[in-house]
Amino acid sequence: MNEARIRQIVGGCETAPVCLKVAAYRLADAIHDGQVRKSGKPYITHPVAVCKAIEDFPIYDSTDEAVALLHDTLEDLDRLNGQRDQAERDIADAIQSCCGSDVYTMVRLMAKDGVSEEEYLWRIATNPRFPRLALIKLKDRLANMHDCALPCEHHQWFLNYAQRAIDEVYPWLVAPYLSTSSVAADTSYAIHLCNLITRQAEAILRGHSKLPILASHSLTLAS
Repeated sequence: MNEARIRQIVGGCETAPVCLKVAAYRLADAIHDGQVRKSGKPYITHPVAVCKAIEDFPIYDSTDEAVALLHDTLEDLDRLNGQRDQAERDIADAIQSCCGSDVYTMVRLMAKDGVSEEEYLWRIATNPRFPRLALIKLKDRLANMHDCALPCEHHQWFLNYAQRAIDEVYPWLVAPYLSTSSVAADTSYAIHLCNLITRQAEAILRGHSKLPILASHSLTLAS
């Protein structure tokens, strides 16, 4: 995390505001500076991939793109050598200054905060104020599936993640979302993304592991 660069970005946002996506990208790049994914890629490649996955889809807007870029910035802050609390405050202030309170609130909801995975996904799926948060989370899971298919030293971790996707995404994220959302286009899209995640996870497990594939969920799109 590059604190000096974050302060510079915030100063630039305050003196000469830039578009939301640009501000979010600059912040995400500074916050993830030096951080690496389990795949070995620079961490920023993941939020960029999630953002690119929602570009040009009318179901999402510029706020969603900013959240996609920043969605992991409040995660895993224990890596910062005991500076978690200060880093969290700095990141919160920076996001609110450059991207606004709605983006910050959504990013905060995307941070797991030590709760169980079931509670975390349920919180995202059933949030009445930000109903598209579940759709962003599904894109996040789908982007992670691409990393799971890459050979690397964390191979077993990725296999376990693929199995977790099958076990968790439908019952804890998609099903609660379907029960609360009243927008047909959004629920159909959630089903579509769930099916993509499930198929990719099954392919990863079939191709790379002898682990059993459990509780596969495949849904039919609403007509």
